[in-house]
Amino acid sequence: QYYYGRRADPSSKPEADPLTLEERAFIEARDSFYLATVTENGWPYVQHRGGAPGFLRVVSPTQLAFADFKGNRQM
Repeated sequence: QYYYGRRADPSSKPEADPLTLEERAFIEARDSFYLATVTENGWPYVQHRGGAPGFLRVVSPTQLAFADFKGNRQM
């Protein structure tokens, strides 16, 4: 706790703000984005995702969806 602070309680997540119509249109027009997470040890992990515009979809005012394919099709 002294070095890293307290661990977040996953049962007490904040309420998500719904996306506006302008934000939804912007998101659905993208052909790529970066997905970032943090491990339980606090290390960041960033991944690129890409596809034809529209591959990233808004499925509800607070949720996104995309198909996740293995590999990067470069090798």
